[in-house]
Amino acid sequence: MVMLPDGEDVMAAQAAIKAGNPGQVVAIRMAASPGSARRSVELVRQGAEVVHLVFDAHGREAASAQPRHARDVIREVHQALVKDSTRDQATLCVSGGVALAEHLAKAIICGADFVAIDVPLILALECRLCGDCRQGLPCQIALEEADVTYAVHRLVNLVGAWHQQLIEVLGAMGIREVRRLRGETGRAMFFEDLEREAFGKIFGKRKGKTA
Repeated sequence: MVMLPDGEDVMAAQAAIKAGNPGQVVAIRMAASPGSARRSVELVRQGAEVVHLVFDAHGREAASAQPRHARDVIREVHQALVKDSTRDQATLCVSGGVALAEHLAKAIICGADFVAIDVPLILALECRLCGDCRQGLPCQIALEEADVTYAVHRLVNLVGAWHQQLIEVLGAMGIREVRRLRGETGRAMFFEDLEREAFGKIFGKRKGKTA
């Protein structure tokens, strides 16, 4: 897979890569923002095969005074593609803020096809997230000296554990394969919906909220 940053000439860059290797998978990477749904539809219409939405470390969008959570952005992008009748023409990848196995299932049920992870992988290698390496200081645990065989086993164990937890979630929902989980929001419960349905009639709308 080749990852290209979104930009004015990104489709031309994808075409150039495809010309040299037609079988190459090209993903277009963009920071999640209020315009992600519109931009995703544009890219897919132009022939993008993979759209990669990137959220910050807290799972929120960028370039917004009131950044939304990944849950809301993913649902918006997914529904926009469905409305445009182009959802099955592209793969939607999301990353950022994914720290637990349950986040994987939540992202997929909101509309993602697959999830990319980074921080959990280095945590599996006992990284302390101290940030010393970003400042040019020596790593406290000498992560760069980790035994390759040991590191591989740690990563395999992490992914295997997440895989088993995803299977448990699918089993609880009566779903046999993860592809059927994509966009199945009818099988999920969202806090705002529960709050409105359970307490809205008693207490009314929450102050400062529209729901």
